[in-house]
Amino acid sequence: MPLPTKTLSPAELAKLEHAFATDPASEAYKPLAEAYLGMGRFMEAMVVCKKGVKAHPSAPDARILLARVYADQGKDKKALEELAGAVAVAPNDKGVLRMMGALQIKTGELEPGKANLLKAFEADPSDGETITVLQANRIEVPKPAPVAAPPPVLQQAPVAVQPVQQQAAAQQPGAPRTSPPMAGQGAPRTSAPRAQQMAVRPITTDFDDEPNSQVSEVSDGRRGRKTSGTSKALFFLLLFIVPVSAAAYYGVGQYKARQAREVKRLLLEANDALKSDTYASYKKACEQAELALNQSPDSSLAHSYLAYAYTIRFGEHERSDEIKNRAQENLTEAKANKDGKEPISHFYAADALFKYYDGKGAQARTELEDLVKKFEADNKRPALLQLTLGIIQMNQGDLEAAKETLEKAQGNAPDDPRVFVALGNLNRRRGNDPQALTNFNSALKYTRNSHPDALMGTALLILDQDNPAMGYINAAKYLKTLLESDPPPSPRQLAMAHFIRAFLVSRVATDINQYTDKAFQKQLEEGTGVSGDVNKARAEVQKEEDQGLTLDRLNPELFLVRGKRLASEQKYDEAVIEIRKAIDMNATMAQFHVELAKVQMKKEGGEKAAEESLRKALQLVPNSPKLLSMLGQALYKQKKIDEARDTLEKAVADPKSKNPESRYLLGRIYRDDKKDYDKAAALLEKAATE
Repeated sequence: MPLPTKTLSPAELAKLEHAFATDPASEAYKPLAEAYLGMGRFMEAMVVCKKGVKAHPSAPDARILLARVYADQGKDKKALEELAGAVAVAPNDKGVLRMMGALQIKTGELEPGKANLLKAFEADPSDGETITVLQANRIEVPKPAPVAAPPPVLQQAPVAVQPVQQQAAAQQPGAPRTSPPMAGQGAPRTSAPRAQQMAVRPITTDFDDEPNSQVSEVSDGRRGRKTSGTSKALFFLLLFIVPVSAAAYYGVGQYKARQAREVKRLLLEANDALKSDTYASYKKACEQAELALNQSPDSSLAHSYLAYAYTIRFGEHERSDEIKNRAQENLTEAKANKDGKEPISHFYAADALFKYYDGKGAQARTELEDLVKKFEADNKRPALLQLTLGIIQMNQGDLEAAKETLEKAQGNAPDDPRVFVALGNLNRRRGNDPQALTNFNSALKYTRNSHPDALMGTALLILDQDNPAMGYINAAKYLKTLLESDPPPSPRQLAMAHFIRAFLVSRVATDINQYTDKAFQKQLEEGTGVSGDVNKARAEVQKEEDQGLTLDRLNPELFLVRGKRLASEQKYDEAVIEIRKAIDMNATMAQFHVELAKVQMKKEGGEKAAEESLRKALQLVPNSPKLLSMLGQALYKQKKIDEARDTLEKAVADPKSKNPESRYLLGRIYRDDKKDYDKAAALLEKAATE
C-alpha cells in the first residue's frame, strides 16, 4: 500500500539532494526517493532507489521503495520482482509481505497474495495497515487463539467441629472432662442425630443495620468457619468475574480498534476516489464516506468529504435538488466540527464551490482568496483550495488570476488530474492551444486515458482549429471512448459529449470534400464514421443534439457548443441566438459573453454588438488583459482609434505579462495612425518575440 508522501519546498529538496550526493552510501537515499516519488518524478526516484539497493544489499528498504516507484506507474510486475528480492533478504518483514500480497492479488495471483498477507499478519497481528489490506481484499482476519481456562481450585475437606451441646456440657462446673479421641479411635457417639447436633439459630449478615442483631450460637471456632466460607465465596466470585471482565474489556477494546481501522480504511478509499475526479468516483466517495459515518457519526472528515463530493456532483454532473440538499446538510455538519478538529481543505473547498454554484460567486471568491493567502503566509501548500479558487476565477473570466492560482496548485499537487484539466481549459480559453493539449494529455496520463473532461477538452481543442485534418480522427476516438466508457460518465458529461459529436460531424461533413487526396478522404470517413453526404450529416447532427438535450436540457454549455457549431457553418445569426440562450441561463459566466463577441465580430458590421458584449464581460472581470485586448480590436474595427489605443495600453500595462495580440495592434496604431515609429517598432518587436 503506497505510503503518504510529504511535498517538500525547493530548499528542503535541495538539502536532501546535497546530503545524498555527499554520501550516496548513507541512509539519505530514503527521504530523497520518497520526495521524488511524492512529486511524480519517477525516473529520479528510480535512480536513487537503485543506488540505495546497491549500497544496502542486505536491507529490504531500498527494494520496497523501488517497488513503490514501479507500482505508482502501474508497473506491477516489475514491482513484484523487486519485492521478491526484498523477501529474499527479509523473509519475515511485514511491510514487504503486505505490499507483495496486495500486488499479487491485484495482478490475479490470489492464493500467493493471500498467503503473504496472512504471513504479514502473523509477523505482527496488531499492525493496523495489514489488517486494513486484509479487510480491503475480503480476507478474514485470523482470530486470536482462545485463552486457556484456569485450572479448577481444589476444595479442602471440612474440619470436624465439636457439637455445641458437648462443648457446653464440658464447660459446666463439675462435669467430667473428656479427652479428645486418640488416633485411630472414632469420635464419641451421641444419642442425638447429626442434623440436630449441628442445628443453630438463624445467622444475620454482617451488613445488618439492627443494633442488637443476633449472631449464630456457635463458638468462636464456628464463627471462624462462617468467615472462611464468605472468603471462599468471594474468591470464587472474583475467579469468575475477573476473567469475564477482562475478556469483556479486551473484546470492547478490540471492537473499537477494529471500528477505528474500518473507519480509517473507508475514509482513505473515499479520499482516493475524490482524487480520480470522475462521476463514478464521486459516487464511490459518497458511498464510502456514508459507511464511515455509520460507524463514526461525528466524523467531521467524513462530512467534509461528503460535502465536497455532493457539491461537485450538484455543480458539475447532475442538477438535482436532492444532491444539493445532501451537500448542504454535510456542510452544516462539517462546520459544526463535532470531533474537535479544525475544518479541513475539503470543507473549505466545498463551501466555496457550493456558494459559487448557488449564485454567490463573488462572495465565494473573496472568502477563498483570503483563506488561500492566509495559508500561504503560514508556509502551507493548500493545493485543493488553490485549485478550487482557480476554477472559480477562470469561470468568472479572470484568466490571468486563474493562471497564477492554478499554476501554484499544479506545483503543490503535480499528479492531480483535476488540476491538469482546469489548466487545459484555461489555456484553451487563453488561446494557448499547445499548452492546453499538454495539460489534457497529463490528465489522461494520470487516469489511464479515461478522464471525461480531458477527453472532451481535447476534442474541442481540435475542433477549434482551422484545419484539424488527422485531428478529426483523434477527436472521434476520444468521443467514442467517452460515450462507451464503463462505468459511464455523468448525464451532464454524456450530454456534452453528444453535442461535441454533433459539432464534429458538422465540421467533417463540410471539410471532407475539400481534401483532394481520395485516400485521405477514405481514411477520414472510416476514422470518424462521417461521410460527405450533407443530408446524412444533418440528420446525425440533429440526432446527437436531441440525445444530449434529453440527458441535460438545463446545461447552458450545450447551447454554447451549438453556437460554435453554427458559427463554423457561417450561420452567425443562429449562432448568436444559441449563445444568448446560454447567457440567459447564466449571465455571470464571462466566457459566454466572450464567445458571443467572437461570433459578432465575424458578422459584417457586428463590431458594435461585440463591443457591448465585451463591456458586459468586463463588468464581471474588470481589467482583464484578454478582454481589454478583444475590446481594443472591436474599437479599432469601428475606427475609434484613440479609444482603441487607450484600451490596448491598459491591456499591456503589466510588462511581465505576455500579450502579443495587443502589442501588435498597438504597434500598428502607433505606426499607421500616430506616426510614432520608434514606439511602434518597440511594440512590434516585443510582440514578435512573444
